Amino acid sequence: MLNLDFNWEKLEGFLPVWEELSVDAREAFLMLVETQPCSLTGLGVFRQELKNAGLIYEMTDGLRYRLPEELRGLKRAFKAMFYTEVFSSSDSLYAGDMVDYLDDHFTSGELSRLGAGYYDRIGIVAQRAESVSWIEKFLSSEDELDWEGKINNQRYGTEIVWEDGSFDKTAEVVAQMYDLPIPLLVSAALSASELPASCFLKALHLGCRELLLFVDLCPVTHDFRVGLWPTIAAKLNAPEPEMPKSISATFSFTSPVLINDLYSLMSLCSAEPQRLRVNDGTLFAKSEKILFETMAEGPWWIPFEYELHQETRLRKAMAYALESDFLIGPTSRQRKNKPELKISSKGRQWTGLSEVDRLFSLWASLDLVEKRKTGGYVAGKFDLANFERCFPFDWSALESIGSPEWDIINNVFNEIIQELATATEDGFVDIKGFIQYVGRFHNPFNGVGGDELWDFFFGTSWWGWRSEEDMLQTWLAGVLSFLIRWGEPLGLIAIGTADPDIENLPDGYVAVGGSFGGSFDAGFEASGQKFFLCMKVTNWGRFILGLEKELEIRPKSKTDIIIQPNFEVVFLGASSEAEIRLTPIAERLGRGTGTLFRLTKASVQKAASTGMDDDAVLSILTEIASKPVPKNVSQQVCHWVRQAVLLQWRPAMVVTCPDHECALQVIGVVGKNAQLLSETTVEIRGGKPTATVVKKLQKVGIFLRAE
Repeated sequence: MLNLDFNWEKLEGFLPVWEELSVDAREAFLMLVETQPCSLTGLGVFRQELKNAGLIYEMTDGLRYRLPEELRGLKRAFKAMFYTEVFSSSDSLYAGDMVDYLDDHFTSGELSRLGAGYYDRIGIVAQRAESVSWIEKFLSSEDELDWEGKINNQRYGTEIVWEDGSFDKTAEVVAQMYDLPIPLLVSAALSASELPASCFLKALHLGCRELLLFVDLCPVTHDFRVGLWPTIAAKLNAPEPEMPKSISATFSFTSPVLINDLYSLMSLCSAEPQRLRVNDGTLFAKSEKILFETMAEGPWWIPFEYELHQETRLRKAMAYALESDFLIGPTSRQRKNKPELKISSKGRQWTGLSEVDRLFSLWASLDLVEKRKTGGYVAGKFDLANFERCFPFDWSALESIGSPEWDIINNVFNEIIQELATATEDGFVDIKGFIQYVGRFHNPFNGVGGDELWDFFFGTSWWGWRSEEDMLQTWLAGVLSFLIRWGEPLGLIAIGTADPDIENLPDGYVAVGGSFGGSFDAGFEASGQKFFLCMKVTNWGRFILGLEKELEIRPKSKTDIIIQPNFEVVFLGASSEAEIRLTPIAERLGRGTGTLFRLTKASVQKAASTGMDDDAVLSILTEIASKPVPKNVSQQVCHWVRQAVLLQWRPAMVVTCPDHECALQVIGVVGKNAQLLSETTVEIRGGKPTATVVKKLQKVGIFLRAE
């Protein structure tokens, strides 16, 4: 170690002297230069106190003082510890502090050993040392060889020699720190130990070398302190998480944005195919503007990370529609020449469903029945989790406990939703408390253990060494991502804010995040006031889960839309969503307010030509109208739809033969795709025959030529 490799046994005699010094004298000692003499003015009034303590001696000229050579290493270490300030704050330190500590005190070879030779040694070692499992692995090791095998089985970096019995003594000192205050004066820890002073100090040195114990000087009193790393101590002393109690939300927001956005996008495409940009495959600004008018932004108090902004919602809706075959995108050849986005028959069928049935249809498609991979990401419920890998774990490790990993994940998330529904029957729960609770008690990695979760690859990307605590944080962020980016877009989960003075809410700004799962704020501050986010399962969600027998239908929009007996549709207020829904079945007359649409035979039959039946057309009119649809309009619309005849056609090729025998030869070669129209005429379905069929005809002396 760069600064801490001094003779620790000297601390036995040095600590009593150090504790007798005044704070100012301690600071004067720390500021001495080890190899250069110091003048009388440099030491000031503290020179006599330091001289009496034996920490400096007077040179022959009587004008300067020097540090004894045997104290130079100790003084250098104390000065380094003074600047390190491991225990300077009562708050848990962030990861960068550990990196700084390692950079100040450890050589490259030592880091290579502790990091098992990985390329990013300092980052890997910092992650390991901040983990409770790092200490637990040390204490569970039988001897130094077992420990070395766990942390560095390939024997990278600096070779370490353990003296006889030193490993057991170090383990005893580390275990002792579990029950002692953090931090603790080294002199107090020495008094509490049953080991001889020299053995205790050697063990303390080895504990620091193995990143099990840490030492520093108090920045105020300059006391020599020791303890576990602060974040580890905080984890060990943290209370068991409990399910948060129900609270009332000051404001709340819920909207099935995914269902609404999908419907708007597919309604726009059903009116006519939408052109896409050649360079990035996105919609043109004109189409985006029409869709954005239907996408109401979320409240100001919902953080940006919850992704309710319009651009992200449109991107997600388009990606989901293409993945679910609701929309048909351009082929690779079409992308180079006027690419278009078209609605599929499956998409038309979905848009014709009622709002409740559309929700049920999406819910059913999200069930993780089996492991499926498409386009490089996992399909299923994770589709709505921002279409990204929110859970970068070594899934194969779950197979070692004898159950398919996707069954486990599916069951866990069903349990989480059920827990949330039960907890929010009478109100909301704060997000941080709920996520921490389910992360502790509904985590598929609880109890799995084993080194297989520490180092792994995900696909072809190396995610590095992950401690159990870090994987827990990643799991927490993934759960929150799942709930927010999956439940909220379907309208199954409501987001709210709670007054920070309400009982059962924690104090201060809180956040839940992970290294890979994305960071989500569970609280925020605006205009000097702190807000805390909470959530609940909506009535829709409870109905989907089978907890409610009846579904409470949301009230219609306040915008008055009247369908008149003359087939004109009058908007007394603006409603972009209603405009998009009417576009496929009516002719547009204007925008904004007033008479905007007219139902005509041509427009209704054009909708029928795409596969819509009379029930689907009437469903749109009924849902957008604020008053009942006039009887003559509904009857005429149904009549127009039923008058429309949808004929199926196919390309075919007609072959004229010189005689009946030749016609039979053609049918014998072509097979089931050919049929006899007359004695000498043969129809070949599918248009031009394949090259294989042409060759077979040529072998029997029959050659095809276009007229």
